[in-house]
Amino acid sequence: HLNRFSIQPQSAGQLKSIHNYSHDLYTSKPAHPGRYASIMNKQSGLTLIELLIAIIIVGILAAFAVPNFGSLVRSNQLKSSYNTFAGVIAVARSEAVNRRSTITICVSKDKSTCATGNDDTWSDGYMVFVDRDRNAVRNADASAGEDILRIEPAVTQLDISSSEFEHSISIAPRGRLRTQGSFVFCAGGNAETARALNLWVTGLGRLATDGSTDTDTIVEDISGTNVQC
Repeated sequence: HLNRFSIQPQSAGQLKSIHNYSHDLYTSKPAHPGRYASIMNKQSGLTLIELLIAIIIVGILAAFAVPNFGSLVRSNQLKSSYNTFAGVIAVARSEAVNRRSTITICVSKDKSTCATGNDDTWSDGYMVFVDRDRNAVRNADASAGEDILRIEPAVTQLDISSSEFEHSISIAPRGRLRTQGSFVFCAGGNAETARALNLWVTGLGRLATDGSTDTDTIVEDISGTNVQC
């Protein structure tokens, strides 16, 4: 009965054909070996010309990206310095009211005494102290009671300046200033990207903006004049 389900070749030619088919299945030779080798060679890697083109494209992209990245870094530095200084002013005003004493912020290189030289600027660093004698100069003698409340280090690649508060600013016990003025924050001497903090005699401050009466993009100080770097 099993013979009915077996495959019986009808001729010697058919048997040879079956044998050749089985042999091809086991050897798995490609029908076109030359074409297969060509495809493998093409997928083996980049040519020198393709590599050079890739390097040129990367160089072009970097030429555009690096200046933009530098501008972003400077912008963040300006923003950070402005926010820090505005925060220091707010803290000093609060301390003046709470302590019922004059609080002075002054330029300081050694973080102990106030600097008043022509070459000394707010970029060199500054400190906040209790100004007992209200002379805007800290007495380092411990018995004087002019305690340092806060110290801020020097900033690099930035300029912080003020024509009204050249080396110091004092806040009275009621939180008021002796005069109004502005602090200007510049990077690379570029006035178009500068920031400014405008302060009124009330002790309150605000970020300077560009006025609507001109066509430039330079912010204006408390007097309504374009800031200068």
